[in-house]
Amino acid sequence: MTSGKKKILGFVSIWPFLYVPIFMAYVFYMGLSLDSQQSGMPTSFFLVVPVHLLTMVSIIGLQIYYVLHVIRGDLEQNQKALWVILLMFFNMFAFPFYWYKFLWKEKQPESAHPSY
Repeated sequence: MTSGKKKILGFVSIWPFLYVPIFMAYVFYMGLSLDSQQSGMPTSFFLVVPVHLLTMVSIIGLQIYYVLHVIRGDLEQNQKALWVILLMFFNMFAFPFYWYKFLWKEKQPESAHPSY
């Protein structure tokens, strides 16, 4: 995987973790700014819904990608089981750690390190 693709995957892996506080702040702000005289949806709602849906779809996609990466990888069996459980139950918290440990710091082939 190229460095650019790794960086994009890293950002997508971190995004859900960053998005939650942003979304919570938005919901809190909207709760405080509700006006009983106002009718209809606020305009910002139409921006938040697509971002929220895209975030949820990216979480599902990352979960599928990382679990398949674990299963096809060369980890020991007990480590595979651990990572699958972590990715399934603690997905958005485990994504950045898995990305950093197994994709960003990918093992170099033996031929890339000449022995002297």
